[in-house]
Formats: sequence, C-alpha cells, structure tokens
Amino acid sequence: MRIEGTFTKWNDDRGFGFVTPAQGSPEVFVHIFAFPKDGRRPTIGERLTFEIETDSGGRKRAMNLLCPNRSAVRPTHRPLSLRRTGPPGFFGRVIPVAVVIALAFYGYSEYSRRAVPQTPVAAQLAN
Repeated sequence: MRIEGTFTKWNDDRGFGFVTPAQGSPEVFVHIFAFPKDGRRPTIGERLTFEIETDSGGRKRAMNLLCPNRSAVRPTHRPLSLRRTGPPGFFGRVIPVAVVIALAFYGYSEYSRRAVPQTPVAAQLAN
C-alpha cells in the first residue's frame, strides 16, 4: 500500500533521512537507495509516496519512493548501465593504429631527408 508523506530530515554525509507520513504516523527511516535514480538529491519538504517495509531487525523503513512533484527531465549524463565497458570496437582499434603508422611514416621521411655530408670523390683523389 502506497503512503503519502513529506521528506523532513536528511543526513547528507551518511545518506539517510526520515519521511513523515501524511496521516500522522511516526517518522519512517529512508535510505538514499530508496529514491528514484534520476540524478537529483532529495530536498527537505518534498512530497513523496512510498511503501513501508520492515527490515530483519523489526525496524520500519520507506522503500520504492516516488516523487510526484519532480519533473520528468532526463539526466544529462548517460547512466552507468548504458556506458560501454567492453573492449573497443573496430574504429577504437583502427584509429590508434593508423595514427601510429602515420607518425612512423612521417618520422622515417624526415630521417631519410636529412643531408649526409659526403666528400666528393675527386676531392679524395686529389689528396
């Protein structure tokens, strides 16, 4: 059963706070992991809906929080679940190799273009 309430206390260093249910029940513990993963931090006074769960120690905590007053704006960064974590693709391998080959070619052409001082054969024979 979903309950409406107000976010009343927050400890940012430890990542938890308390929600006061609208029907006047005592405050309910809430952890940061219960909030939506939308990239926004919780704010005091925010209206929430939640479910109450009892943990193994018999304490009540708020779970599956929804924030109806938050706009449905997508986060500007890509979530970690969508980031590529595997080996690089075709272009991720070909481009670095092409850069190395181009640098090697440039270095070799500069090296081979250097003028090596040569003594003329006629000057050697005259001495």
